Amino acid sequence: MKTLIRIKMQRIGDQGYHPIIKIRINGVEVRVVVDTGASRTIFDHNKIQVIMEGEKQKQENSVSAGLGTSTMRSSTLRIRTLQLGGFKLRNYKTYVCDLQHIHDSYTADGVEHIHGVIGSDILRKFKAEICYRRKRLTLYDDSL
Repeated sequence: MKTLIRIKMQRIGDQGYHPIIKIRINGVEVRVVVDTGASRTIFDHNKIQVIMEGEKQKQENSVSAGLGTSTMRSSTLRIRTLQLGGFKLRNYKTYVCDLQHIHDSYTADGVEHIHGVIGSDILRKFKAEICYRRKRLTLYDDSL
């Protein structure tokens, strides 16, 4: 049976539309940017450590590109529960790195505490549809 979840998006920025949604990481509500151009979901290592309460990050021997920078060091982390509306991803492997430049950019637009970016890995999994007119992200899951 196909299940759908609708999540309200917040519009940020005067020069364009940067949708932000609220999700839950291990039960803690956080704000993330929805980025259809990002191949992976990624979180800020400083902000996620507060939520993860000392869980270890595994240092990758790779350098990531994108997110407004040419290169950055990244680590991996398993999140016990990543919840988008009513959908829960358990034991979700994600990437973490320094996203201070993103936080600074959104703080200038009046948004505090951007914890990360939801990328196309999750958007594809849940067959996401973005309605800019209604400011809504709709997610579908056939497996529930």
